[in-house]
This record gives sequence, structure tokens and C-alpha cells, in this order.
Amino acid sequence: MSSLEKGYVRLHNIYAGGLKLGAGKTPVAFYLIEHKDGKILFDTGMPPECMDNLTEYWGPTIASISEVDMTENELVVNALDNLGLKVEDIKYVIQSHLHLDHSGGIGFFPNATYIVQESEWQAAHDENYPYPINQLYIAKDFDKAVNWKFLKGIEDDCYDLFGDGSVVVWFTPGHTPGHQSLVLNTKKHGRIVLTADACNDFATLQGETKFSLCWNETAAMESLARLQKAQKDGYTMLFPHDVEKWKTFKKYYD
Repeated sequence: MSSLEKGYVRLHNIYAGGLKLGAGKTPVAFYLIEHKDGKILFDTGMPPECMDNLTEYWGPTIASISEVDMTENELVVNALDNLGLKVEDIKYVIQSHLHLDHSGGIGFFPNATYIVQESEWQAAHDENYPYPINQLYIAKDFDKAVNWKFLKGIEDDCYDLFGDGSVVVWFTPGHTPGHQSLVLNTKKHGRIVLTADACNDFATLQGETKFSLCWNETAAMESLARLQKAQKDGYTMLFPHDVEKWKTFKKYYD
């Protein structure tokens, strides 16, 4: 992995298995981002425990409507190993949110600072959070003794990780109270938005499909409008759960 110019990153778009959660099976994704000052993960996929005993780990409610299709090579640690990286090489882990299909690798990266919205952390620990959405937070995933950095919503919107515009966090609540998306700057492919579940497929971006699961529909629509504008401005949009679009996405953007 050669050196990078200031203000640019390289992106690895990594398949992390398939998940059926009520409806049809969709891809799960996480992303490796290379910057000259360090390597970043955006989301960490599903935990290895899902391959052994889904009911025990996720609980009977979610397990009864779920099906996980994941191999050893698709676990985040092994996927990075296949790219020649060690867990110690990761400097930052940015969590779009803390749902069970995005947070399975928290704790595996001893040198990383883990970046999440403060409102997301609070929601994930809120006993009054509405059912059944609260079932998607698995405390065993994220209640880990790691170095957490909490962003403060609108106050920290457009958080520029390296101060050069190459990795910028957008606050995109709606799916959850503290959801965040990531905007990257690449030299050849321009601006790329990792939407995460602020817009999990192209049909939602086009307004053809309504959000099937969200904490606040008004907030979700405001975040979607922001992503729609980005698309109109020429940004490349990468969705984590789009079966058809996944076939067209590149594995590598530089």
C-alpha cells in the first residue's frame, strides 16, 4: 500500500456476509479507508458469535426472524488479514451506528479510537427505547473498554477527521438517533458517500421505497434529502444493503 497525497484517501469496499432480518437477505458491508496519517474502518460488520449460536447472542426475538450467511473470511479481522493488515494497524473505527449488523468488530482493534455519536451511545443504553427497534442493540457488541470519542450531533456536523477534507463525518439521524454517514475524497473517483443506513439502498435514495425501520421519520427524510443533494452534486453513493447495486460497486476506489 503506497503513500497517499494529502487530502485524498483510498477505499476498500468489503463484503461482510449476508443478513436476512425479517425481509429478504441483503449484503452487509464495512469499509477500510487508507489515509496517509492512518487507516480507518467505517463499521465492523457482524460478530463471530453469529456463526455459532445466533439465538444465544442476539436473543430469541431477533434470532427468530434472522438468518446470517457469513464465512470466516468475511469477519472483519480476517478480511483485513487477507489485505495484509493487522488489527494494530487500525487508527480509527467510525461507527455509523450501533445496530447488530454494524458493530460486531468493536474491541478487536487495540490502537483505535472509536468514533460514535453521543446520542447513539445514549439510545443504545436507553431502557425506554421503543420496541422492537431496541432489540437491534446488542450491548455485548459495544460495551467494551476501548477508547471512545463521542461526537455531539449538529454541533459536530461535518467533523473533519484529519483536517484536510478527505474524511468527513455527516450527522444523518433518523434510522437511529445518532446515525452518521461518511464522506470521502478520492483522487480518481472524486467524492464518495458511505450512506450506511441513512439510505440503505438505491430505491430509497430515489424515493421509490419508504424507510422500513426508523427512529424518527422526519429526521430520516431530512437526512435522505441531504444524501439526495449529494448525489445530484455528483458524489458516488455506496449503500450497505442493496442486493443489485452491490454487484456494480467496485471493491476498490482510489
